[in-house]
Amino acid sequence: MSDISDSELKKSINEILQGADLNRTSARKVRKQLEEKYQMDLTKKKKDIDDIIMNIITESKQNENSEEESPEEEGSDEEYESESEEDVPKKKPKVTESKKSKRKKAESSSESDWEESTRKSKSSKKEKKNKPKKENSYTKKLLLSPELAELVGAKEMARSDIVKKMWEIVRERDLFDPNNKQFIICDAQLKKIFGEERIRMFGVMKYLKAHLTEQK
Repeated sequence: MSDISDSELKKSINEILQGADLNRTSARKVRKQLEEKYQMDLTKKKKDIDDIIMNIITESKQNENSEEESPEEEGSDEEYESESEEDVPKKKPKVTESKKSKRKKAESSSESDWEESTRKSKSSKKEKKNKPKKENSYTKKLLLSPELAELVGAKEMARSDIVKKMWEIVRERDLFDPNNKQFIICDAQLKKIFGEERIRMFGVMKYLKAHLTEQK
């Protein structure tokens, strides 16, 4: 393969980053995996690869927690099988009843069972939708230090929202290191919070531990 298009690179990088630990993943490791996949030296495309990685990571951070639960299919097999025999209308036997009449009654009974099962399914899904979601360590709100609260504009915030806000701030202030966009060059306010002039954005939360306190 003489050259690889940016769209092909983005597709392959997406596959590599999916499910990866971003705190341990580096652009160099991603590039090595791409070189193994395509059996070619990609040193000349280092900058393109770095830019694609940063765009994918940024989009991923902005889309966190925005996905909604997908609705379940109505009338699953399990729901149909869970109905008791008492739910099925009983038919009185008639000696003179014709085959055509029996078939109509059987069809009517099946439709009734299907409507009842569908109603139960919708009711069950409505209860699940209204049930509050359980908090986890990533969505639970934490108390922020005065310095961090001033930066993000809130006194308490969940880890997921903090990460998203930090990426927004870095992009707005254009603080990415031009030599390696995995890192940022801290301005005066960020240096006061992080205590360093240059940090790696993939692991930004480890620099903020001293500024976060769990609520009692």
